[in-house]
Formats: sequence, structure tokens, C-alpha cells
Amino acid sequence: MPAVKIIAKWLKQENDIRLDSTLEFVAAIDSRGHIKPEQRVYGVITGYGYGSLPPGDYSFISSTSVDKKALAIDWGRDYQQFSSTIDVLERHLKSGEIITHVEKPGTENTYDYEITAVTYFE
Repeated sequence: MPAVKIIAKWLKQENDIRLDSTLEFVAAIDSRGHIKPEQRVYGVITGYGYGSLPPGDYSFISSTSVDKKALAIDWGRDYQQFSSTIDVLERHLKSGEIITHVEKPGTENTYDYEITAVTYFE
């Protein structure tokens, strides 16, 4: 089954004192190069450190969001879990494109990541 590995870097504001972060994941793709949401997507948010979460790497396994327009990802620590979405469905992802990561609840925690590497597998 063909798959893709995506690495994206957080486009934080220049004066933001938080750690740099990356979003990395591997997903099965269809013949158009689009992610197959019915397959699990495995990934990690690296370098994240904000609020009560210490800096670290946070793994996730996805499902399809309720509105079927994004991937839902649950991640965090035992004492604080986030339910986020990333807008990667129905897109042929390539370097330079933007992935928007929205932490739920609320859009005040919206982060853009720029895709820096795309690797395809057979």
C-alpha cells in the first residue's frame, strides 16, 4: 500500500518564546496521493511545550473528524489531553504548503505548519 511521510515546521511569530515545533506523520495514500482517512495516521508533535505540558514529543493516532474535512488527533499527557484537527484531507501535500493545526476547543489555538519534507513509500 502506498504511503507518505510528511514533516512540517511550525511557523511561529518571530518574537514567540515557545520552543520550535514540528508535526510529523505517516499515512496511507490513494492513487491521487490523498491521505486515506479510513486508515490510521501515525504521527508526533515534537518540541511542544506550552501551558501545563512540559517540552517534549507527543505521539498521536488519527481518526476522521466529525465533519469529515480534517484528521482528528488526540494527544497530550495523562493529565491533559488535546483533541485537535489537521487539515490534510483531500489534498495532494507537497513541500511549501501549509497545514493548519487547530487545538480544540476554540480557534484561538490555531497553528500553521509549513511542509518541509515529503517522502513517498510503496
